[in-house]
Amino acid sequence: MNRNKVVILIVILLAILTGVYFTWFNNIKKGNKSYNWFKTYEDGLVEPYDFGLFKKLLIHESPQGFTEVRSDLTKKLSTLKQSDSNTYFFIGQYCIYTKRELDSLLGFVSRGGQAVLIVEQIPDTLYKVLQEFGKPFKIKPLVSEKVMVNFKNSSSPIQNYKFNYRFFEGNLKQVTDWSYIDESEQLEYYYGNMYSRYLRLGTINKALNYAKFRVGNGYIYLHTNPILFTNYFMANDTGFMHAQHVFAELHTGTILYDIAARYDKEDSESFARQSDSPLTYILKQKSLKLAWYFLLAAVILFFLFKAKREQRIIPVLEQKRNTSLNFIETISGLYFKFNDHKKMARIKMNLFNAFLRTKLAINTKSFDEETILHISNKAKVPLQDTRNIFEFNEKFIQSNSALEAAELIQFNTYIETFYHYYNAKK
Repeated sequence: MNRNKVVILIVILLAILTGVYFTWFNNIKKGNKSYNWFKTYEDGLVEPYDFGLFKKLLIHESPQGFTEVRSDLTKKLSTLKQSDSNTYFFIGQYCIYTKRELDSLLGFVSRGGQAVLIVEQIPDTLYKVLQEFGKPFKIKPLVSEKVMVNFKNSSSPIQNYKFNYRFFEGNLKQVTDWSYIDESEQLEYYYGNMYSRYLRLGTINKALNYAKFRVGNGYIYLHTNPILFTNYFMANDTGFMHAQHVFAELHTGTILYDIAARYDKEDSESFARQSDSPLTYILKQKSLKLAWYFLLAAVILFFLFKAKREQRIIPVLEQKRNTSLNFIETISGLYFKFNDHKKMARIKMNLFNAFLRTKLAINTKSFDEETILHISNKAKVPLQDTRNIFEFNEKFIQSNSALEAAELIQFNTYIETFYHYYNAKK
């Protein structure tokens, strides 16, 4: 193994060991129990960014019953009585519905139900429904390590509450995406006098993150920060009071808690997901970021050492073969077989005319005595030997008379004599 390959292997090994250190040894060093400090968004009770405590709060806030939706939402909604006081809950990163499920949910709300969506992004079809009266909005990410959450109700006890997003081992602040409802496309001169489809209920860093939409006889509540309802925030007084204030806007009866809408379906409605790209996510994690930089350094070193010019492999060239004799034998065999002497003489005359045009720059359209003399002088061939070729052409080739083998041999002798003198005196 040469020196360059050894250096590359050492750099790659260092990158791997660094990643192992920050994911395993560092956990052992800093505590007996380690947690998964990623946005898991599940219903467990252990991980910081699960919804275990929030789910318990929902169960407590459902005096008429709590039901989990684990399969077809349409079937579950069809079993509800229209007179019941029902609230549909979904919390997660994306709410994923089929067209049939979305139609059933909108029908449920139109009949007087409530739907609470705590998500970072919604399907395009639902966007169109919520923008029915021409008030455009988009859900966009707000990248920050901390945010200030507020409610529009001035009597709310939650005013300018600060939420920090912590990541590795819970003691380091990291930036993350806090979604908000962007209303920048609602131009005052165009939309100012139009009826607003929603009520603004809460803000994050002064941008809308909690809104109430009227659909038929019911309402859809849209909150764009599911992370605020995870165990990490619900475990302290600020996060708990924030969730209680969200519930204060609702009239909960029977609660349908949808789990199935967190997972992809083959015929689900499309939406523009504005989630982290893989590289953005890597650079947000301290250990992964360091491993990424080591990997880049290894790649750069590899190309630096491999940039030296290397000699290309010399290809084996096949030796050229002289096939002129084979060609002559083939052509002569064909003419011998068909015994057409006059055609052979005509071909030789055409080749001779081509020689005169290319080598001597002689016009071959007509041959008078002056032209023949000019050819003789320019080629340095005796005049009679030159005249013999053109006299034979006029007498035998251009005429209708037949041509015998002896005459063809004689014509060939004239041509060869001309070439002999021409090559000898060059």
